[in-house]
This record gives sequence, structure tokens and C-alpha cells, in this order.
Amino acid sequence: MAADWDVLPPGTIVYIEGLGERIVEDKGGGVNGRHIDLYFDDLDTALEWGRQKRQVWIVKKRGETK
Repeated sequence: MAADWDVLPPGTIVYIEGLGERIVEDKGGGVNGRHIDLYFDDLDTALEWGRQKRQVWIVKKRGETK
């Protein structure tokens, strides 16, 4: 998953509504502010998923011990 590292630093674990947990591993060239970019194994799956609005909760930010 790619995110703006000023908002979600690398290593941050998030829970995405209807999808589950993902880890921020990339910053992506066009990902700014409160947007994320999900990785899919193939283009057809990515195109089928499209652009969506989902609730996202931070499970653990990098460096947190809880």
C-alpha cells in the first residue's frame, strides 16, 4: 500500500473497511494527503476495484509499542 508518509509513515498498519489490514510500504508519486493507493497482483483486479471511498483506521504506527 502507498500513502503520504507525512500522514502514514512506512510500516504503519491500517485496517481498511471491507478489505482488512494492510501495511504502508511505498509513498507513491501521486499519493498526497489523506489518500492511499492499494497494490493488486494484476491490472484486471486493480481496474475492477477502481477508485473507492472507504473508512481507514490506524492499527499501529511505526515505532508504537502497543
